[in-house]
Amino acid sequence: MKGSLPVFCHGGKGCPLFFQGGIIMIKVTRINQTQLIINADWIETVEATPDTVITLTNGKKYVVTESIEEIINRVIEYKQKTFILNRDILKREIIDSSI
Repeated sequence: MKGSLPVFCHGGKGCPLFFQGGIIMIKVTRINQTQLIINADWIETVEATPDTVITLTNGKKYVVTESIEEIINRVIEYKQKTFILNRDILKREIIDSSI
């Protein structure tokens, strides 16, 4: 699929994930070409009007250059990465408690 993102990336150049204090967020680009970092858990809606508008749960709206499909892929990647991190932490806790 055109514009597909890698299933897992590690925050390097070109990766749409951003790590800050243990929180994984997605990186998007505003219409004025500045970067914006958003916690994907706060996204309430994404709509094309025709520009892509992201509305957060606090009511703030951001117009971004990415398509709805790109935002969806980034949120999926965010959720996958969060699941893997939580699973790894749980595994370490189980291993540590059995030692």
